[in-house]
Formats: sequence, structure tokens, C-alpha cells
Amino acid sequence: MFTLLGTDDCHLCDLAKGVVINVAQVQPVDVYIEDIADCADLVERYGTRIPVIRHDESGAELGWPFDEARLLGWLTEFINKPS
Repeated sequence: MFTLLGTDDCHLCDLAKGVVINVAQVQPVDVYIEDIADCADLVERYGTRIPVIRHDESGAELGWPFDEARLLGWLTEFINKPS
């Protein structure tokens, strides 16, 4: 599972969502979208870094900017790993 960290009224977050949607058409992946505004700890940690996509199991993060190719390559590292 992956989490896209962002917030409402964030232009870059909207762009990141579009990238995620495009990649999901090529590589089906579960991505939860979390609004950091709902948690003070997340605002403190990510407030100046969003959007960020995080692999929930490993904690690995990919920060903006990323395009479809970069995101797909990054996701594939986790999706194709044997458990």
C-alpha cells in the first residue's frame, strides 16, 4: 500500500494526483490519499515537502517533483519484490 500525502488547495498535490492516476492505468496499485491538514504531526513533517508518496511498509518516500516514468520505476521496486 502507498500513501500520497498532500492537502486541499495545493496545486502541486493536484498535479501529483494526476500522475498517480496515469500510472495506475499502467500499473494497478493501491494508493491512499491522506490530507496532512488533519494531523499536526504530518503538517510539521511534510508541510513544506508535499506532495510526497510513501510506501507504507518500508517507509520509503518519493518527493515531488516526479513524473509518470519516475513514479512507475519507483513503485515497481516495491511491487515486484518477492515477499
